Amino acid sequence: MRNKGFTLVEILVVLVIIAVMLSIAVLSINVAGNDSQLHEESRRIVGLLNLLHDRALLEGRDFGLLIEPHAYEFLEYDNFRNQWRLFDTEREFRHRELPKGLSFRLQLDSRQIV
Repeated sequence: MRNKGFTLVEILVVLVIIAVMLSIAVLSINVAGNDSQLHEESRRIVGLLNLLHDRALLEGRDFGLLIEPHAYEFLEYDNFRNQWRLFDTEREFRHRELPKGLSFRLQLDSRQIV
């Protein structure tokens, strides 16, 4: 008999994806910026998140995304130590700086978060 519903991992992954999509929605670009850079970086982030989502489901692991104004990096939850740690053991998930002219800005109810 199969239980209906979602696992905690699935719910957490969806919440991370929603948070990132909100961040991407307000990814700001200054006057010197380039639209192609914005689209390329957005596609990269979404692709990496999709890859992590699949991995979280297949391996039962928790992943996160740390967003800074001009960079982002991926995290993995270490159940043994009960803490988040950098997930940079694979090249595609390394710390990434945004291209010059791009920055993250997250606002909730007109209050800037990042």
